[in-house]
Amino acid sequence: MGSVQKISIALTDELATDVQHAVASGDYATTSEVIRDALRHWKHAREIRAAKLADLRAAWAEGIASGGLEPLDPEKIKAAGRARMNKETTIAIPADPDDLGDFDVSVASVERGHVARALRMLRARLGLTKDDFAARYAMPAEEYAGYESGFERPPEAVLAYLRVIVAEPEMTAGVAERAAEWVAERAT
Repeated sequence: MGSVQKISIALTDELATDVQHAVASGDYATTSEVIRDALRHWKHAREIRAAKLADLRAAWAEGIASGGLEPLDPEKIKAAGRARMNKETTIAIPADPDDLGDFDVSVASVERGHVARALRMLRARLGLTKDDFAARYAMPAEEYAGYESGFERPPEAVLAYLRVIVAEPEMTAGVAERAAEWVAERAT
């Protein structure tokens, strides 16, 4: 260990109790040892976050470097619309003719159901309500509720954002929070 500096810190009652309990339980010999360990963990977490942020920035730069947007092609747009409509009209699961309450299920409905299930599982894993999830990730609550219920299919950009949330929920929440702060600062 190098040179040692004495620093005075203020802790909430709860944190002070936690530190004292860690020493009393024998996990640590001194309160200083608890604080040093906590700082090592904090430093490690910051290093991991910095590495993940560097990866995210590299992916962003790669996306930007991949080229500009294509000019809008009305025929491609129409073809995409026709394909989407075809998914709505193509039956994936036919209705049971013996069950009067049953109905056909389209390919698009099955896809929306898969997305909805994945969103519910993610939200449950994070322990958030629908409104809390929407707020945390800066999404309109009504739109998110439509995606999670399977009534609406998220646009491709939203699906991409949701994939980022699945991969890095904490980092994404932090980025969304900083973006909201940035927007609020510029609005004043």
